[in-house]
Parts: sequence; C-alpha cells; structure tokens
Amino acid sequence: PRPEQFNDSIAATLEQVPVFPGCENLSNDKARICFNKKITEHIRTNFRYPRMAQLKNIQGTVYANFMINIDGTVSDINLMAPHQLLADEAIRIIKLLPIITPAMQGGRNVRVPFSFPLTFRLMSPN
Repeated sequence: PRPEQFNDSIAATLEQVPVFPGCENLSNDKARICFNKKITEHIRTNFRYPRMAQLKNIQGTVYANFMINIDGTVSDINLMAPHQLLADEAIRIIKLLPIITPAMQGGRNVRVPFSFPLTFRLMSPN
C-alpha cells in the first residue's frame, strides 16, 4: 500500500498540514513526508487480508477517502472497492488511526481530505 499525499493545492494554502503522531516540529514539507511514512507503517502493521477474500480469490484496489477533522479524528470515510470484504478491511484500518494533529489555516484548526489506495493482491501459487 502506498498512501497519496494531501491534495497539493490544499496543502500549499495551509499554514500547517495535519501532523501524524511522531512527526511533530517539522516543516510542512517534512511533516507531509513523515505523515505518509507513518500512515504506511500503520497500514502495514494493521493490515489483515480477509480470510474469506483469500478463499474466494478476491483481489483489487480499494480507494479510500476520508476527512481529518478539526479535533484530529477521521470521518466521512468513502471507498471505491471491488468487493465489500476488501472495503470492510480498509474501513477497519482507517478507524484504527490515532488522533492526528489537525491542519491549521488562519490560526484555526481546519478539516482536510486525505486519500490513499490500498491494494489487495494474493501471491500466485507458482
């Protein structure tokens, strides 16, 4: 899985991008890089290929979009997924995200969207 960066046009206008725990006290550019690294680690640590999806040979990419709220929680999870079993796993992983330091604009916390693809691929028996 490889998370996408925040929408560049949105991030360019923010005084402070959202900060993943462990990425504090960095410039916006470095905080964005760190955020992507930390969310990738979060996905790898928490990823579990659904057993039923394995048995049914269900594979594909789930495109996840959600909002990082002014209190650092996530909401408004929207997915495009080839199968509900894969969508359910993506939702589970997103709901396990820690509280994130929210983005700031004009001295106030603001909501920002975030998105990433999550690829489910089974190893071939060969």
